[in-house]
Amino acid sequence: MWSSLLQHANDAIFAIDLSGKILQCNSCVEKFYGYLPENIVGSQYIILLPEVRQKEFENIRDNLLFGEQSAPFETERVTQNKSLIKVSASYSAIRDNSGRIIGISVIERKVMHRKTLESKAQALLETAPDAMVIVNAYGQIILVNAQTEKLFGYAKNELLGQDVEMLIPDRFVSRHKGHRKNFFENAKARTMGEGQELFGRHKTGAEFPVEISLSPLETEEGLLVSAAIRDISQRKKAEEKFRNLLESAPDAIIIVNESGSIQLVNAQTEKMFGYNRVEMIGYNIELLMPVRYNSIHQVHRVNYFKNPKARKMGEGFDLHGRDKSGKEFPVEISLSPLETEDGLLVSAAVRDISEKKKLENQIKEININLEKKVHQRTEELETKNKELEQFAYVASHDLQEPLRTISSFVGFLKEEYYRKMDDIADSYLDYIFHAADRMQTLIKDLLDYSRIGRMRVLHEVDCNTVLSQVMADLSSAIEEANAKISVTEALPVVNGYPTEIKQLFQNLISNSIKFHRDNAPPVITISSQKIPGGWSFSFRDNGIGIEQQHQERIFIIFQRLHNRTQYEGSGIGLSHCKKIVELHGGKIWVESQLDKGSNFQFTISEKEKE
Repeated sequence: MWSSLLQHANDAIFAIDLSGKILQCNSCVEKFYGYLPENIVGSQYIILLPEVRQKEFENIRDNLLFGEQSAPFETERVTQNKSLIKVSASYSAIRDNSGRIIGISVIERKVMHRKTLESKAQALLETAPDAMVIVNAYGQIILVNAQTEKLFGYAKNELLGQDVEMLIPDRFVSRHKGHRKNFFENAKARTMGEGQELFGRHKTGAEFPVEISLSPLETEEGLLVSAAIRDISQRKKAEEKFRNLLESAPDAIIIVNESGSIQLVNAQTEKMFGYNRVEMIGYNIELLMPVRYNSIHQVHRVNYFKNPKARKMGEGFDLHGRDKSGKEFPVEISLSPLETEDGLLVSAAVRDISEKKKLENQIKEININLEKKVHQRTEELETKNKELEQFAYVASHDLQEPLRTISSFVGFLKEEYYRKMDDIADSYLDYIFHAADRMQTLIKDLLDYSRIGRMRVLHEVDCNTVLSQVMADLSSAIEEANAKISVTEALPVVNGYPTEIKQLFQNLISNSIKFHRDNAPPVITISSQKIPGGWSFSFRDNGIGIEQQHQERIFIIFQRLHNRTQYEGSGIGLSHCKKIVELHGGKIWVESQLDKGSNFQFTISEKEKE
């Protein structure tokens, strides 16, 4: 037992007889004082005592012989090279089997080194934000900081000298002892239990998740280990909340680090790609992409980490994922950077758009077929319109000859027989004459209607010039009705058909003058404004107005709302306007209330000049 004690002790230990001769010592004597054990054994112990302490041994021996106890105390010793060192000395009596004192044992420990080490270590530990626990090779706790007391609920004196396993849940104790032994055999700074969940145990028995970093400490007394312990309960709660959010997301969520390694996935990712988590986590993200994208994606990934920001991936391009079976499917991907303690990560939200693409293709196919049908129908309508226009032109032109004959002979009859027959015969002649005259007007209007757009050559048309020309042509009517025509601001220059636009302006202004209220001179306000793809015009008046049920009917050819005795005309003017506006890719409508005026509005689309 004595030999074992000497072998493992870190202190200098002596066995001395009552005369002061050294009988035995351990190897630490050489470390402390420079003497080989075999050379100092047999020497007087006082060779280690300074001059001023030569009586120290005798005094302690006498006290022990008198049965007194000797408490450890600080003193000084002389080394072989005559230097002084401070030590803590502890003297004890050595007794034989009968209890008689036969010698004295002395245990000496360097005071300055130990105190300096403890002082420096304690100062460093107290500045650490984490709980710091220093353990010796036997697993005993030799130093802790205030954070350790706070984290585990023990006072410092309850921890010092105890096995470190008191801070670990019981189920981990046996394995931890083995890991501790392995660490001391291959000591290096590292994180403890990397990739595993670690737990600490509070004095109350409550467990909490921790992170532990281990660092070896080389000291004269041997190897020690420093453990920095951090409570990660709040982080675990945040991670759990984040994980729950991930799992509740409708899209596949994949979190990747800068090297492209998959760190985290949700259940939707497993479902979409057919891999389980173990088959994805730790593997490169290119696992989930068609092989042809691998090299270019790696370049894009490096560039993204240089300039990370939330955005869609591959905007404007068709992206594809690849499942475990090798099947490809179209996807949309949104990227978001995540700043973490472990560095920058990227979250990719992946959505399978197979159904969307299928629907888009169906809509595209329907649109193509619809466009073909519309094109075909348009061609048919254009052909029919041309035929109708040709028919109207020919019919109206051919009708004029017999109508002129009728009018001529009616004229002859009036010259020869008017007032020579009875009143009934004269009235018949008047009816025939006026009917022929109205018929001639209708045929002329129909002929004009069929001619609209026949000579379709686009020109730049200054609407201000057109308005001036129209007002000059209508000057008599304007003066007679005492009409006031104003423009809110300059009208635009448009690409259009000059003759038709002039006729459009003239018809609208003529109507406003014609359909004015009694005792209220016509007031006409003309304005325009730019709209997407063209121009919008407004011709507002203070006339008699139009009832709502007639506001569409007035644009139909030969539709009249008033008796000819009230207002002259054939009822084709607004039909002309509608055809001219549609010829320019626009539409025309009216907003009106009876006796409160009308606002005729129309649009003209922007067309390229021919």
